Amino acid sequence: MELFNKTARPPQDHKHQNDKRRSSSPLIPTLLILLTVLLITVSGCQKPEAPAVPEEPVPVSEGEGGPSAEKEEEPETPEAQPVHDPMDNPQFGYGDQQGIFALMLSDPKTLQPEVYTHLSLPDGTTAKISYEGIQPPGPNDNLMDISANFKQRYGAVYRLNAGKIPENDSVTLMTDAFVSARTFHALTKVGESSSDQALRQRIEADRKLTVKNLWHLYDAENSAAIYLAQFEPQGNQAMLTLILVDPAGALWYAYFPANYIKELDLYSWRVDDGGEIHPENFIVGWLADFGKRPELALYWRGAEGELLHWLTGENGGLTKSREGYRYWGAY
Repeated sequence: MELFNKTARPPQDHKHQNDKRRSSSPLIPTLLILLTVLLITVSGCQKPEAPAVPEEPVPVSEGEGGPSAEKEEEPETPEAQPVHDPMDNPQFGYGDQQGIFALMLSDPKTLQPEVYTHLSLPDGTTAKISYEGIQPPGPNDNLMDISANFKQRYGAVYRLNAGKIPENDSVTLMTDAFVSARTFHALTKVGESSSDQALRQRIEADRKLTVKNLWHLYDAENSAAIYLAQFEPQGNQAMLTLILVDPAGALWYAYFPANYIKELDLYSWRVDDGGEIHPENFIVGWLADFGKRPELALYWRGAEGELLHWLTGENGGLTKSREGYRYWGAY
């Protein structure tokens, strides 16, 4: 038995079916849109070619016929402070009655006396010396370090090659390395009271003390000057100060406090000074520059002897780097 659908589909034209299938597919328009967007994006990502930049001419140095380019200034390296070798420490001494020989105060057994080749003269300059040898003690030695007792004292002896040592003057003996590392400045003695009020006010402002006396001791060929200031006492303290005014105007101080003698109610710096200061007893043996720091020798005479100082500059002060003493009693 043949079965038939209740409703039979009418026959359709094949051409009509193909047109309907073509127009009803949604993929084709979408693909066209995506292709268009892709083309636009690719064309927009392409960078325009940059115009050619002409090459700059290579600068020609002066030696090649043109001006050289200016070099950048390099920062200045600060000058290094030289280092002192303790083996070259200066020594103190004094001359004989003729002024042509010098005797070192230090025991020659404690150092190398032959390495000392120069000594200081009264004007602050240096002179060459020759090592003569060790002088034995004489039978008539009275222990005084004075020119009249020179030949009786034990110590290293040197001959002055040129110049002369004034009788009973102190000198500083130096090694060649010590001298070559420093610049020495000739000194001119002034030795008078100073009326420089501006300097007095600077000193008082620095030290917070009132200046009682101010003396101008020396001038140096490098425009430095050396002064001595005595301050008014405060309580049981009194101060004496050596002042170096360097060529730049900076002040360098060396301090010498007094001893207060309660029984006598006075301040004393040296034996039998009675609390009085005599500026003529302050002798500057030499002044030198060691790098950027000043150095000097101070010989301070008293009733029974002379204090000897090697002062070195440090942080605005003059430090006592070496001390010596000459005994002469009441000659």
